[in-house]
Amino acid sequence: MSKLTLLKEYKYKGYYIREYEQNPGDDWKYYCKHNDYELEGDELGEGAYEILNTSKEVIDSDRYCMGDSACENAEREIDFFIKEEA
Repeated sequence: MSKLTLLKEYKYKGYYIREYEQNPGDDWKYYCKHNDYELEGDELGEGAYEILNTSKEVIDSDRYCMGDSACENAEREIDFFIKEEA
């Protein structure tokens, strides 16, 4: 598995988000060069995130199929958590 490099950590709606950079897999690199290639969903992308609760325990993470939108994806997941709890 590719090494994660922490880019930033911040709080969003009571949760913590850690955004990472990682070396993408070969399928991801090919996809970025060729728009005619379909992703399967299990390609290791350039970005990754972890969502942590208030105790700083990881409650969700994703390392696949993400470029520079990892934090946006994490924020959408948190919004979904909050909506489901309501």
